[in-house]
Amino acid sequence: MENNVHSNFYQNQSGFRACHSTITAMLGTTEKIRENIDKKFASILLLLDFSKAFDTINHSTFCQKLVNPFHFSFSASKLIFSYLSDRVQYTSIENNSSSPKLIGRGVPQGSILGPLLFNCYINDLPSVVDYSLVHIFADDVQLLVSCDIQNLNDGVLKMNHDLNKVHIWARSNELRLNVAKTQAIAF
Repeated sequence: MENNVHSNFYQNQSGFRACHSTITAMLGTTEKIRENIDKKFASILLLLDFSKAFDTINHSTFCQKLVNPFHFSFSASKLIFSYLSDRVQYTSIENNSSSPKLIGRGVPQGSILGPLLFNCYINDLPSVVDYSLVHIFADDVQLLVSCDIQNLNDGVLKMNHDLNKVHIWARSNELRLNVAKTQAIAF
């Protein structure tokens, strides 16, 4: 059984969680597409990716998100903000090092907390869509719309509606969709 923090994650968030993986994300989507085929429905799958998502998280926005639905107290949120703030990075090769650079955004990659913090940041994305089934794995998002095979245009309109809402959410959360990695597939 997952602990209290994990139980607040969106149910189809498969990245960086125990008993969840790329396989569970893929199987969930594949099963829904199979069910639609059995019902003579069409499925439209949109695959999205965020550009440099782990590096662009706004610390203030993130700490506000910790309060709800994760029920972090102000003190705990402030502690996380302190953990994320005033970090520096530099590159070192043999005896040569670059100058330290202050990092004002993002979660520490390579850390144990980084992926968990990113999951918290993106957790509210599924709540903005109206028609799509959403699966998330790290910064990869799948939107799946089901529609009557005779009315594929209705499915396309619903998908475009949800994509617009995801775009608005991404802008308000200072994330950018990677258009080059976006793909749409109709089944």
